[in-house]
Amino acid sequence: MRSQVLYTQATCETCLACNLLINSKRNIRVAKDVELDVLNHALRFSKYNFTIGHLDYMARKYGVKINWFVEGRLSYSHIRKKAIHRNVSVYKRKINIPFVDSLLKKSSVILYLDSYVLYGIHHYPHFITVAGKRGKSYKIIDPWDGRIKIVGVRTLSRGIILMTSSPE
Repeated sequence: MRSQVLYTQATCETCLACNLLINSKRNIRVAKDVELDVLNHALRFSKYNFTIGHLDYMARKYGVKINWFVEGRLSYSHIRKKAIHRNVSVYKRKINIPFVDSLLKKSSVILYLDSYVLYGIHHYPHFITVAGKRGKSYKIIDPWDGRIKIVGVRTLSRGIILMTSSPE
């Protein structure tokens, strides 16, 4: 039995746009032109942080309210100086499995991780949606191939650690 394909991102840089559109709860049509609109806004909004423009677009265009958790001190400091839409709240927090688990009690979580843990090919930043947890496994939505997958706690934890282990 083949797993259902949801929506597959159109470019190598639109995983965050896809996750935001899929998780918006606003009945937004997820399609290539819409995902590219989000990306275009993000690229023009800030050359220093890829995420800021994505979140700003979703807040401005669709009225989405977003809680953004940032781990690095320098990243957090820079983000706080940027004029982001009032619907985007930014918090400095340690990103780890216990924190993800606490967020999952309220909603799904868009998570930034190192794609190496999913594909074993290249170390590359990637956004996925963590849709739920059962035991020591997580149900994720991966926009790269549009599939719902089950990954273990060790895989998810390693992806977070590889992505957040910076000198900040």
